[in-house]
Amino acid sequence: EQYLLLPCWDGVPPPPEALERAANFATSAHMDGDVLVHCAHGRGRSTTVMCACLVKSELYPNWELALEAIKRHRRVAKLNRAMRSALAAWQSQYVDLTPRKAMAPEPDSSDGEGPAWALGRC
Repeated sequence: EQYLLLPCWDGVPPPPEALERAANFATSAHMDGDVLVHCAHGRGRSTTVMCACLVKSELYPNWELALEAIKRHRRVAKLNRAMRSALAAWQSQYVDLTPRKAMAPEPDSSDGEGPAWALGRC
């Protein structure tokens, strides 16, 4: 088993380069099974990282749509201004400049509950 630690204070998001490292790690680790993303309170920092993971795995075209999907399953998910800024910077630096296949927002899943691996359901 592997893990990645992104040390950051409560309410303070990881910088864009750390979000990219986490998103790549989770996308790669998911090939071997479930991935757990968490922080102390489970509202902001983990949500910030999950937004990047969902976009990196091409389940959503941008962090805003990924956040909407997360909020449908975890109502306490909340991003402060710094977290939103970090995600916007990450997306412009690592996603928008990267050639990708054309993506449209995909339906969550056949059961209407969202991508199971990405939201921590087993």
